[in-house]
Amino acid sequence: MTKNATLFNRPNTSWFELVSTYDEEFIDDLKSFVAYENRKWVPETKSWRIRVSERNFILRLLKMHEYTVLEEEIEFSPSPDANLFRMVFNLIPDEYVPGVYRALAQAVHSDHGGTNEQMRDLNLAYEERKQ
Repeated sequence: MTKNATLFNRPNTSWFELVSTYDEEFIDDLKSFVAYENRKWVPETKSWRIRVSERNFILRLLKMHEYTVLEEEIEFSPSPDANLFRMVFNLIPDEYVPGVYRALAQAVHSDHGGTNEQMRDLNLAYEERKQ
């Protein structure tokens, strides 16, 4: 069976997306060797979000498991919400960023009337501010 993996590089973030053919041994190795805080399963896209710092290790792991790897750039067209979140984070002092993020996250979370896109844009803006 051919095993394929695509790495989607996300400009201006500290994460990339990994979409791959299912291989239980690969997933077990990924979970064993990449710290929990450096990887997240994204059920909506059926992909792994992995910190850029783990990129070289992931490439070696994919090669070890005989995956064919394709790399692509993801272009995000900023939504009005993303620009607003960036502006808010750029205007406030560092010590207020976590509290403002939590308040905004509660306001735009899909459980509270927001959308997944708004939450994605907020998380993206927050990640950019933390860098």
